[in-house]
Amino acid sequence: MRATALLLLVGLAGCSTETIYLKNPATGETATCGGHPLAFPIYATVAASHDQECVQDYKEQGFVRVPAPS
Repeated sequence: MRATALLLLVGLAGCSTETIYLKNPATGETATCGGHPLAFPIYATVAASHDQECVQDYKEQGFVRVPAPS
């Protein structure tokens, strides 16, 4: 049991949420949301919710999602 838990923790150590890039077409300013390291699986749900709130906040300010910063 301990070996399984250890392997799970080691495997998750390198996981992170997706980095989301946004750009304001009027100002050229770029922003990012996401990219959080995930130390525990339960955090993935909280991080995903936070990322969506982050994206929504930027969209309300005129930002649009872009594939990568330029």
